[in-house]
Amino acid sequence: DFARSAFVRVGGEPCRGVAVRPVAAGVRGVFNRSVLCGIVSGVDGKAGLTKSRAPSRRGERALDKARAPCYTVGMRKYEYILFDLDGTLIHSHPGIFAGIRHALKEMGRADEPTDAYLRQCIGPSLVYSFSNFFNMSEKDAEEATAKYRAWYAVDGVFRCAPIEGALQAMKTLKEAGYTLAMATSKPKIFADKIAERFGFSPYLSVQVGCGLDGSFPTKASVIAEAIRQLGADKERCLMVGDRKHDAEGAKEQGVDCALLAVGYAAEGEITAAQPRYAFADFARLTAFLTSEEGAEE
Repeated sequence: DFARSAFVRVGGEPCRGVAVRPVAAGVRGVFNRSVLCGIVSGVDGKAGLTKSRAPSRRGERALDKARAPCYTVGMRKYEYILFDLDGTLIHSHPGIFAGIRHALKEMGRADEPTDAYLRQCIGPSLVYSFSNFFNMSEKDAEEATAKYRAWYAVDGVFRCAPIEGALQAMKTLKEAGYTLAMATSKPKIFADKIAERFGFSPYLSVQVGCGLDGSFPTKASVIAEAIRQLGADKERCLMVGDRKHDAEGAKEQGVDCALLAVGYAAEGEITAAQPRYAFADFARLTAFLTSEEGAEE
């Protein structure tokens, strides 16, 4: 009775950009012999799509027995959600702070930056941080970055922890039909390892980070590459981050941005960045994106 598909069919034609939002614990309300097909969870708990006709009594009884969540269908604003990594999906400061201190020591610097000072280094690229926060020349900043990465690859990559609610948000949004991606200024070789370690990878269709060869050096270039790999329209994308660099990169690419107060933004930074949306945590972001307001804004 149920046809699984990557899209909803309306009048026999594929309809992209479909909003999926919970409406009840049972399933009967979804069907109502509507012209549109409903999106439901089958008895195995995985999202599936109904045909544009009511199910047989047997199929309806099976779903009633499973009491799977059901959803309504409508057009939604976004189809692709791009996540930053540091400060958005993970608390990464232990490894980053230690790595920067190691690089400064290797460069012969006497700097002994506090954690509060180093906080601003989470988000932008390392070359940017060494140049702007430690007054290094471009050449020295690149050398310091190389020393940081050599240490980080061995001792720092897993000195981090997932942010509360991040994994559940990805699971919920994926089940709701969104396509998820990671767009981070952290080198891809490290970002991929972290995403795999903490269970993010199965929910991500694309994982983009900067290259050790200097490719994708800015947040804007990372976002652009993620959009290219997704084959997405910019207006259908939402960048989710925690700092002004995420908002600035998204704006440069003509992409809407949502900033979460879960990471490393300084006081007043989120407001000053003027993102399209700001949320206190992942629960509120997810509630918005799976609500009628978020779907059809």
